Amino acid sequence: MKENIIALIFDFDITLSPDFQQQVLFDKWNIQASDFWKIADKHIDNGYDMEHAYLKALIELGRSDEKYALTNEDLFNYGKQVKLYDGLTKANNAHSIFDDLNEILNQDKYQEHNIKLECYCSIV
Repeated sequence: MKENIIALIFDFDITLSPDFQQQVLFDKWNIQASDFWKIADKHIDNGYDMEHAYLKALIELGRSDEKYALTNEDLFNYGKQVKLYDGLTKANNAHSIFDDLNEILNQDKYQEHNIKLECYCSIV
């Protein structure tokens, strides 16, 4: 039977989280977000798009001082600390909106349609 996929595509910052995802790093590094974004803005002025500008700023910080260096493990652990809006996480066996959506799709009247829900997050 053919699978019918419904894709939900979310932007992350302010859509899934009340804060920008980089805030966890700023808090850890004890720097002001506005100071970081000034660095990124200089790269935007030089032709970078927003995503590449802030990534370049992160790389530059990491090269300027070892305390700003990031590993994949660091990023993984910082990612776990990003706050999500209520109802979006399964942490601590919490009920989420995704549970509700899957419950709807599991109703008998939708079974014949073979609907699968996929969720994606974009940083752009």
